Amino acid sequence: MQAIPKLKSIDSPFIIAIGLLLLVGLVILQSASGPVSNDKYGYIYYELVTQLIKGVLPGIAIFFLFAHIKFSLFRKFAIFGWIVAIALNIMALFPPFGVTVNGAARWLDIGFFRIQPAEILKLSIILCLAVVFTQLGKKINKGGAVLLVSFIIGLGAIIVVGFQTSLSNGIILLAISLSILFQSKINFRFIGILAIMVAISVGIALSSENFRGIRINTWLNPEQATENERTQIENNLIAVGSGGLTGVGLGESRQKFFYLPEASTDSIFAVFAEETGFIGSVLLINLFIFIIVRMLWLHSKISDEFSRYILIGAVTWIVLQTLLNISTTIQLVPVTGVTLPFISAGGSSTIVLCALFGIIANISKYRQ
Repeated sequence: MQAIPKLKSIDSPFIIAIGLLLLVGLVILQSASGPVSNDKYGYIYYELVTQLIKGVLPGIAIFFLFAHIKFSLFRKFAIFGWIVAIALNIMALFPPFGVTVNGAARWLDIGFFRIQPAEILKLSIILCLAVVFTQLGKKINKGGAVLLVSFIIGLGAIIVVGFQTSLSNGIILLAISLSILFQSKINFRFIGILAIMVAISVGIALSSENFRGIRINTWLNPEQATENERTQIENNLIAVGSGGLTGVGLGESRQKFFYLPEASTDSIFAVFAEETGFIGSVLLINLFIFIIVRMLWLHSKISDEFSRYILIGAVTWIVLQTLLNISTTIQLVPVTGVTLPFISAGGSSTIVLCALFGIIANISKYRQ
């Protein structure tokens, strides 16, 4: 009879880094959201309290739940979770549950809480592809298997990009899928074909919506854009530049006072850079790098194929979303609307990321 391996404790450095990132996020969120919270609700802590009640506290509970439950349950319910995520994203397109904000149908209103189901889809597609590739093994190159994988990847992308008009989330979903594909035993010809299809789809998406063309033109030719179109990128750069080496001090940002259109979400890194300067920005980026490197280290210490797929998908998700947000802030890419993980306001994003990191904490108990 094969001996059951003794489980190790959850990786402590990983948990400490996640906790520190959450804490930094709350501190800078309070500063970035204060003026708008006071203007809209007469209470400067409104958005901070909302983030705590609807994001951080339930997220922490889910983190510890997922970190300690039987790991085989994630494998057992992965496909069901993906089906639920697809259903939620479809529901977001139609009333009474679907809510349209700024012309985009990306939110579900369930009364006391509004969620963005595309965030749930990111996690569910990682688990779903991980279990599919684990079960198929070398059979992945057969015609039926290729069609199944294409369906899983394509359906989510079509809903998110085509109907919710969220190209940035669609790109993150496809990047996650491609990273898992690269780790699988799938024929590289299929990956190449899929990559070409993705490039064509992104091109079509860019040309099909006028606001995307405006964003790209504003990025490439800011001098030709209107003052309104330039507002976000110009004030992002002003905020970052104003921070200098050491920053203007926590809570002392000027750009958060209605100059930055999305100070607590898309542009929160600009506020952070202004208040903590180059040194603070580098420290925050290094914290993200530490978490990413720690996940890669776990990937090298885990023999279970299912877990390794989850880890590589998680790394891709965090790397790409962090890069897109920071790159938007310093004008390396056009405005994307992508939030900074655990730093930007957003309850559903925080909860889903806590779930993801809880799963990874669970995986860490099986490291060699």
